[in-house]
Amino acid sequence: MRKKNFLLILIALLSVSALVGLSACSYARKDFGATKSDNAQDIVSDMTTFELLEEFCAYTDRNYASAGSYPAAQYLSRKLLSYGLQPLKVNGGDMKYMPAGEGDAIIGADAFKADTDIVAEKQKTDSLNLYFRRPADTDRPLGTVIISAHYDNLFGSDLGRHIVSATGAYDNAAAVAVLLRTAQEMSGMTCEYNVIFSLLSASTVVADGAVYYGWYGASRMYATLERLGMANNISLAINLWRLGGGKNNYMYSYDKATSYNNLFYEAAEVNGLDFKDVPEYKRAFSADYAVTVSGRLGSPTGTLHIGMLNDSLVSMNKGVPTLTYLSLDWSDVSNPGYTEYEGFSNCALTDGDTLENMVLVSGGGDKGKQAIAGKLGAVVASITSTLTGDNGRLLGDALALADKELKSLSSAATALYYTGLGILIASIVSLVIAYFVANRKNAERLAAAASKTPPSPGNGNTPGGASPFEEYEDNGKIFEDFD
Repeated sequence: MRKKNFLLILIALLSVSALVGLSACSYARKDFGATKSDNAQDIVSDMTTFELLEEFCAYTDRNYASAGSYPAAQYLSRKLLSYGLQPLKVNGGDMKYMPAGEGDAIIGADAFKADTDIVAEKQKTDSLNLYFRRPADTDRPLGTVIISAHYDNLFGSDLGRHIVSATGAYDNAAAVAVLLRTAQEMSGMTCEYNVIFSLLSASTVVADGAVYYGWYGASRMYATLERLGMANNISLAINLWRLGGGKNNYMYSYDKATSYNNLFYEAAEVNGLDFKDVPEYKRAFSADYAVTVSGRLGSPTGTLHIGMLNDSLVSMNKGVPTLTYLSLDWSDVSNPGYTEYEGFSNCALTDGDTLENMVLVSGGGDKGKQAIAGKLGAVVASITSTLTGDNGRLLGDALALADKELKSLSSAATALYYTGLGILIASIVSLVIAYFVANRKNAERLAAAASKTPPSPGNGNTPGGASPFEEYEDNGKIFEDFD
């Protein structure tokens, strides 16, 4: 028994050591030395972002296929212009869209149709994306960063049983408010990146009473940037999605560790911003914790967890480093897809997605409003504190590793994992074989010794009876206690 116990303990130790080593290699974080921002906590504590959310929710119809979305686009355009941002240029002039009939031109707007193979009818009304640029405060920019959020909702969509009337506070007005507040804050900061603020339409489309993810606005954005010769210098795409209504804030880059994602978490930590680590089981494709989507826009077919089920997938497919901010309760494993807030029904893409419900879920009244403002403000503070000042230069160093990491981490981590797993399995198999070989030799030795004992004429274990090993032979545990 002593040899058997020793071998089992050795196997267990090797297994634990290998798994710990693999985990450490996969998820170790680098210390960049991120610095604290002077105003991060001020952004978190004030109510400005929540007030922007209230303003934008007043634009109830933001449906991608409705002219009712044009007033919302006009509001966004004027806000970004008031922060000193510049609309992208086309043929030497400002990009803009002139609605049919009365109304002023919508500056910064890019019109397109989200006609797809899943929507039989051709879209009669234009969808509008908005693009505004904040130039770097240097002659030698560190790169270009896109900050995007879709602003469309499902208002007026026929889902078979009813017509959707929700304003989409969680999906995605709160993210729009964060984008506006970020643009406002950065107008008074020094930033060595060119930043493009993109407000996107047609994130989802509706056909035959069902909602389909399509991310057509994001695809149009890249097509436009390519047409303008601006797509080759994108260093990072930050996407804002489903914020404020979920329990926790998260930052998610890929199903693998990236240096720039680690820097964002480090900068958040030194500034006292509350961002939760993504659970490890959410870092990989999983049929148990995933949402099934069809392969579109070159996206993977099969199961994608909620961290990838957004506009960032388009950036990933373009090979652009991405970072998604989202809020939910990723620690709750009772829901295979995701849980926004434990104890409450999910509101995304339903009539329950209202600002009133968001406030209620967050504590109700002024307490709920302050909680939402804090979560949204933390995202604003995270982005601004990481893109500007010394942290901005550190981000340049981290992003310099992105191309290599995104190309090699997948194969290297996979190779490391399977190599380690192979070594572990081989070690276990070798130990098991060694155990049985040793056990067999021991049994043969004892059997040989027993064969030299002259047989006795009697029965049982009485003096002069049968073999002294008969008890073990009968119960199938030959020589076990003699190890």
